[in-house]
Amino acid sequence: MGTDLDPIGQQQNHGIGARQARRNAAALDRYDSRLGLFKLLAAIVLIGLVVGVYPRLGLQAGVGVAMLAVLCFLLLAGLHRGVTRRRDRWTALARSYEAEAARRDRSFSALSEDLHEGALLTPWSRELARQSLPANHFFALDLDVARLLFPLLDTCATPEASEKLLDLLLAQSRTPDNSEYSSQVAQQRSARVRAIAPYTRLLRELDAARFAPDVSHAWVQGKACRLIDLQKLLAAEQVTNRILVYLGFGLVSIVAWLYLLLPAHVQLFRSGETEPYVASLLRYAVVPLIGLAVYRGVIETGNALRRRMASLELLMKDISAIRNAAPLAELAEVVARSRADLRNLRFALDLISSRSNPVFWLFVHAILPFDTLLCLATWLSIKRISGRFAQLTSGLVEFDCDAALSRFWNENPEFTFSEFIETGRGPLSAVGGACILEARNMGHPLLPRVSRVTNSVQWTATDRLVLLTGSNMSGKSTFLRTIGINAILHNIGAPVCATQFRAPVLQLLCAIRVDDALEAGTSYFYAEVKRLAALLRNVTLAKPSSGVEDSLPLYLIDEIFRGTNNRERFLGSLYVIRGFLETSSIGIVTTHDLSLTQLQQMDSVGRVRNMHFRETVESARLQFDYMLRSGPCPTTNALRIMHAEGLPVPAEISEVDEATLVGVMQVQTSPVQ
Repeated sequence: MGTDLDPIGQQQNHGIGARQARRNAAALDRYDSRLGLFKLLAAIVLIGLVVGVYPRLGLQAGVGVAMLAVLCFLLLAGLHRGVTRRRDRWTALARSYEAEAARRDRSFSALSEDLHEGALLTPWSRELARQSLPANHFFALDLDVARLLFPLLDTCATPEASEKLLDLLLAQSRTPDNSEYSSQVAQQRSARVRAIAPYTRLLRELDAARFAPDVSHAWVQGKACRLIDLQKLLAAEQVTNRILVYLGFGLVSIVAWLYLLLPAHVQLFRSGETEPYVASLLRYAVVPLIGLAVYRGVIETGNALRRRMASLELLMKDISAIRNAAPLAELAEVVARSRADLRNLRFALDLISSRSNPVFWLFVHAILPFDTLLCLATWLSIKRISGRFAQLTSGLVEFDCDAALSRFWNENPEFTFSEFIETGRGPLSAVGGACILEARNMGHPLLPRVSRVTNSVQWTATDRLVLLTGSNMSGKSTFLRTIGINAILHNIGAPVCATQFRAPVLQLLCAIRVDDALEAGTSYFYAEVKRLAALLRNVTLAKPSSGVEDSLPLYLIDEIFRGTNNRERFLGSLYVIRGFLETSSIGIVTTHDLSLTQLQQMDSVGRVRNMHFRETVESARLQFDYMLRSGPCPTTNALRIMHAEGLPVPAEISEVDEATLVGVMQVQTSPVQ
């Protein structure tokens, strides 16, 4: 399990932490409001004090009083900013606890609720979940990957990690261009996830970081620069002509300050005459104004870095705290080499943010060539970090994605990590009765734990197809989604909802949610035919000579050919299923057509196995236990459901009554002679 606590103990700790976070956030919010009002009143008092006292003092004393007043105001502003940050941190922690409660309860409506201040998903997560899915994807829509599974897993602190996580979930097959889809990569990710999981406090801070107001506001306002764009900005700052311009103008600025302002400062304090000093200030003012244009690139790059620095620094702190974990050793080494440079850069970036205050900007330029010194220091820090920035950020994004899966494991301690089976030259190359896919006590990951029912299923080397029958609402479609979603989690190295899950890499192919397309003039039946044809074309194995790891195609088909008549559904199903049986794939096909259960007897090789879900009748009501059983389904319930909903249909019809009814209908519908 992800932690040593049982689920009840985890919920109790979660409740205590959530209440504490809400109390602290509320208290600091009140303190922040009062301090903001006090800061405004203090500013008015200080201005009045300076205006009232300054004319009665000498020049030196007056300047001292003015500087003391500015210093007091800056200290008060710093205190207010510190309180605001603490309030924002506790508010973010409270939202983190709320989001965790929604994920534990599988309250997807709360997760997807689009609130500006209280949303439990980040703005970029909502955008990713709502984006158009890849055309003709084989399982994304069928298994609600973007709508349900992704919001359940995505607690990433960076949009790049969220994007990577969604790409992992949507990966369809192993190809030479898709190195993420392999058992080796998945097992490495599992090792990292298990190494991170015990550090629950760091995971909590990382989860709360995505709710920080400056992070979400920057993204909503379109000011958050993506890491790939940051890399481009950093590379642009290394262009030779920019370097020469920065250094040249920096030299001019320092000389101008030494020539114009420094003598003016000395003369002012010696003579007390202000007119020559003001004239020197006005002449020197041209230099920093020109500097605004010259150093624009450095300032923009610095501001873009500053908006992303908080989340990057938090990730780096977490990695440093768990650097002894073997799976993270390489990344921890890169972080260790970069932390000092980023610390110096962060100091410069904080000073850049202070330039937004025009009073401070004018005041500090009267003392020293602030922009020149700041921009040169920032540019030198950028130069030192730019060579490692791409490697650093890619590692941090990977860590952020792994941390989300670790958090998922901690929130679902009953889940376990799957085991990968080596397939050799093909997934069905095993001999004897060895299992090629085995799932024990497997449940639906998207259902709450209290309502989750688990089942076991396995395929041996001779098995190819499970033909699943059952009554309406008995759980057939849910079971298909259960094994499909667990297959996705297995492929990416995430914990699965089972006590044991053993399989090779699975190539998942689904025909569960097939819709007609009015704009394309496609009926439901034709859409299903096209989907099944596409599935058949894609269940062939990659050739060993291609350098691609073998994967086991797993197809999940719900209610095969439900859109046509009984005779053609039966015949079409026989031929399509035979086509699947002749490929190196395994699958599950559900149907209401009980005549298809004859396939188990018709297939002399023993590749087809009948299984079913069923219902019981208690006190004239249908009861479902959602337990998977061997053999064809012995019961039906469609008439009972029609009758229960008020349709003019009896709950049961005997064979004699059925034959009589059919005869009457034939007479009534026969043509008139």
